[in-house]
Parts: sequence; C-alpha cells; structure tokens
Amino acid sequence: MIILQENLSIKNKIWIISDINTRDLEFVKQKFNLSKISAEILINRSENSDDTYETILDPKIKNLLPNPLNFHDMKKSANAVINHILEKLPIGIISDYDVDGATSAALIYKFLNLVYHLIHKKEENKIICKIPHRVKDGYGPSKSIFDEFANEEITLVLTLDCGTTAFESIEYAKEIGIKVIVIDHHITKNKSLKAFGLINPHDPLTPNDIFSKTKDMAAVGITFIFCSAIIKILKNEHSGIINILSKELINMLDIVAIGTICDMMPIKGLNRAIIKNGINIIRKQKNIGIKFLCQANEINTLQAEDIGYILGPQINAGGRIGQNQYLGFKLLTTNSEIDALRISHELNVLNSMRKDINYDTQNEIEILIYNENLMNQNFILVHGSWHLGIIGIAASRLKEKFHKPSFVLSNHEEISNNSLNSIQINHESERNLNINTKSNSLQIDTINHNSETLKGSGRSVEGLHIGHLIDKAINMGILENGGGHAMACGFSIKRKNLQKFHEFLKEELTYYSWQADSLKIDSVISCSAINKNILTEIDVCAPYGNGNARPLFLIDRVFIKNILIIKEKHAKINLSDLRENINAMMFNIDKRTIEFIENTKSFGNLVSCVVSISEWRGNVSCKIEDITESTNCKIEDN
Repeated sequence: MIILQENLSIKNKIWIISDINTRDLEFVKQKFNLSKISAEILINRSENSDDTYETILDPKIKNLLPNPLNFHDMKKSANAVINHILEKLPIGIISDYDVDGATSAALIYKFLNLVYHLIHKKEENKIICKIPHRVKDGYGPSKSIFDEFANEEITLVLTLDCGTTAFESIEYAKEIGIKVIVIDHHITKNKSLKAFGLINPHDPLTPNDIFSKTKDMAAVGITFIFCSAIIKILKNEHSGIINILSKELINMLDIVAIGTICDMMPIKGLNRAIIKNGINIIRKQKNIGIKFLCQANEINTLQAEDIGYILGPQINAGGRIGQNQYLGFKLLTTNSEIDALRISHELNVLNSMRKDINYDTQNEIEILIYNENLMNQNFILVHGSWHLGIIGIAASRLKEKFHKPSFVLSNHEEISNNSLNSIQINHESERNLNINTKSNSLQIDTINHNSETLKGSGRSVEGLHIGHLIDKAINMGILENGGGHAMACGFSIKRKNLQKFHEFLKEELTYYSWQADSLKIDSVISCSAINKNILTEIDVCAPYGNGNARPLFLIDRVFIKNILIIKEKHAKINLSDLRENINAMMFNIDKRTIEFIENTKSFGNLVSCVVSISEWRGNVSCKIEDITESTNCKIEDN
C-alpha cells in the first residue's frame, strides 16, 4: 500500500508499506517462534522470491549447491587440472583486477596449492598468478600474458572473472600450445571461443537446472563450484584427503562471500548460503589478511554491508587507482601477520586517495549533468578525462542519485595521477606472484582528448539487463568490445561513435519507464522500539544487501528536538515522540534537506521518517533514509 506519493518527501521517493494478512503473520510467528517485527520482515523477504521461509532463515550450501559435474565442460576441465597436479606441473591463473577477480584468484590459488600439498606431501607453490594492470594491460587475458606463460613452460591456464569474450587471445594461446579454462559469469557472445573449457552459467550449453541455480553468481562463486568439482572427482582415488579439502574449502567461504557481495550479486539462493556462512567464518578470523583489515577499520561484529562499503573498496584500491593490482590478492593469500599488517595499511592509504579522486570527479560530473540538463533524459551518459579506476563508482553513484541507467566514459590515455603524488607506496615490482548531451544531441568535443578510444562503465536499474544492452551495441558495431551482467558493464568505444551510442541508447530506452525510486517499509515502530533487542529481530533474515535490502521502518509523527550539522553534509538529529528520544543520522544531505529539518524544528512541525537500523561499534545505529511532514503521510489509511 502506498502511504506517500512521489515528490512529497525530501528525497522524492514513494513510500510503500506491506499489507500483511493477520492470519499469515500469526502463522509465521508461531511456526518459527518469531516476534512480530521478525515475522513481518520474513514475510516481506519471501514475497516475489524463489526462496522459502526455511531457506531465508537457515540457508544450507549442501541443499542449494547443484552437482558441479553437470556443468558443461566441467569434467574435462577439472580432470585437466587434477592431471597437471598429479604430474607436478605448474598452472597459471589470470584474473580480473576487481574484487571478484582478486577473490577468485585467491580462492583457486589457495585451494590448488593445498591439493598439491596433500597429494605430494610437501609445500610447493605451483600456481602462478598474473593480474593485468587496469590501464597498461586492460581487461582480461592478452597475448603478451600468454607469451609470458609460454616462456615459463606453463601449458594450462585458468582465467577467472574474465576470458568469455577474449576470442583472439585465447585462440592465440591455443596456437602456442596452452590450454585455457575460462571460469567466468559474464554474458557469452554468439561466437566460438577456442578455450579448452568454458565454465560459465551463461554458456548456451549449460543445462537449464544449472543455469537457474547459478545465473546470478559471481565469478568467485563459480570458482567455488569448480573447486567442489575437483573434490568430487578426487573422491575416487584420493579419498584420504577429501575430508581435509572439503573442510578447508568451506573455511575459504569468507573469500567467496567478499567477492559475491562486492560484485553486487543478489543475496538469494546459493548466494545467500555462501554469504551467511562466509560472514560467520570472517567473524572467526580464519583468514589473516581479512582479520587485519577488519581490525584496521575497527569492525567488531561484521555485517554484509561492512564488506560492500568498507572491506571491498580497500581490497580493490590497489587495482582501482593503478598502484599495485596484486595487493588485494596478496592480502587474501598471505600467511604472514607482518605482511597482512603492512598490506592492510597500504590498502587503507590507497583507498583514502581513491576517495579524494572520486569526490572531485563526482562533483565535476554532477555539475556537468546539471549545467547541460542531462537528467531530463531516460538515461545518464557523460564523458570526460577522468581516472579510469573510479568511473564505475561514479556510474553507480549517478544511478543511485537519478535512478536511471548511467554510463560514464573516460579517455583511457589521459589518466591523471596528480593526486597520487602525495605519498610513495613501496612494494616490489611484480608481474608474477607465487555524455554530455544538449537538446537530445551529443556534444562530443566539449573536453579536449587525445585518444580516439574511450573506456566506459555502466550501472543499471531494476528491469534493464545492461549486459544484454552492451552486447547489442557491440553486435551493431557501435562499441569496440565489452561485456557485463544484469546490473553492471564495461566497454570500449571509438570517439567517432559517441553520437551513435547516444542515439542507440535513446532508441533502446525510449519505451522504458523508470518508476520513481521507492522505499518498501517492513514495519511501523515507535522510538522506544529502537534498542538492542531490535537488532536481534532484524538479524533473523540477514545477511542484507543487494536483493535482500536491510529492513526499513516507519517512525510516524515525531518532533525534531535538536540538530547537529557535521562537515556541512551530514546531520545528527534528535527525534522525540514525547515518550522517548532517539538520535538518528542523515548522510550526504544537500542544502535543501538542511533547510527542511531546521525549519521543521523551528516551527515545531511533526515529521515522519523512514529509517534503517544496524549495529555500529557495539551500539544501535539509526539512519534516516527519507523524511517528510507527517501531514503528507497517509499511514492512517493502512
């Protein structure tokens, strides 16, 4: 039921509250021994979902994991890896430079080295990892990397979170005698890939039952399934090591959870089980690198959001700003506390730099959008000379702000590193490691560029599969290359095709109607309900994130008693319902919001707030997601 229409709240969002049947509510409360708030959250989370009440409350990997050997190409690919291990031959891996790539590489690196150790009874690193540099090498496997492997006499290479569209380089690898196994989750093209094996849910040859269970998994999740296939095959002749391998693979779910969350995969089905179990393992501090990263950020009781907003960006920082793409991988694989402490510090510093670069870039982009009225079309498309490492973040922020598909393009030969000169990061040099629119027309030359090719990153909204959109643009010859999944994409485009790309998006998205962003409220509560008990009630359906949003609560008809403005962009607000006072935060607010809350306090008007509640450093944290005058909110009709 809609209780607040569009354009009546400070964030112009529609407020919706679920109309739960009383009989259903009582049934769920009694069957699962839940409070009213927990039952409301559970019922709302199961709505329009394939997940049952039971799989939401207690997701089990063993019940949700498909038979890994039913993947197309799985048996021969897993056997190829096993044979290389039995013959004591080295194996190469190539991964993407983002968090999904780093975690995929870390997982397979740790797992295969463990298999070597258990079979041959000695510590020996036989896995050689190469991660392309974001700017110098670009995305995915290249001919030069395969040449390096060939020079090192490596004849089997796994590509992780990349390789699905690397037709030329993988064909070249085959010509020089290298077998390539692609483990990926990006959309496949209608073109033959000369890989020895393709482990990808989106491979047209993937059985339907496998596709339905794995189509929304990150590459690290597919890598986890690949490791499971190796264990399944080894059961026949190496049964003595299976228990250890299985136990240790489960203990690596912390790595799998981080990659899954940071690649924006929906928290449902097998992903939910992976993330819930992975978070429990992180809390047990099994991985030294993750342990030190949590300590550096003073994270005590870790939540999924901490991974997405704190740990993930730091693991990604080295690769994102082009300083050292191996740092995240090294942090996840090190067994040295000294190295973990050093790397976590380096990543923390680099992430601070990334934030500075991103802040300046975001301001520049938003000024451009408002000056050129770009928000008045059905999508956001901007281009400029921005750091390649942050255009994905910028696109994500634009999508959140304008609730439209957003594309940010940058001249990839003009990367400004001025902001990086303030600090020198000391690390070994390593390669190996044991649019601007006006009146619906694109203004191409508003910024001076030297390169004829730009790289772009896009983020989508619910209802548009942006990966399919990019594939179509490639097939039409508008884009040079690219790929993606439902919510995110990356691509390259010639400058001369910018106008064509704009017209393509305009035509493709004309008939899409992006509904105003809405807030789906789980329950109505009073100020007195916000205490540590509610954290337990909320935690019943955790973990929260993409596809399983943190519960939202309506606090109706309260007064603003006090306001503290912090750094001109945040506000600490004291709310009162005359029985209880609570403190709540509003983050990244604009002048209009500050004026609203100050005027509301001055006039003594009642307000209604939508809030989220979480734990922060052992205390209850209340965050205001939206606010309006109570006269606008029709809660009495519910």
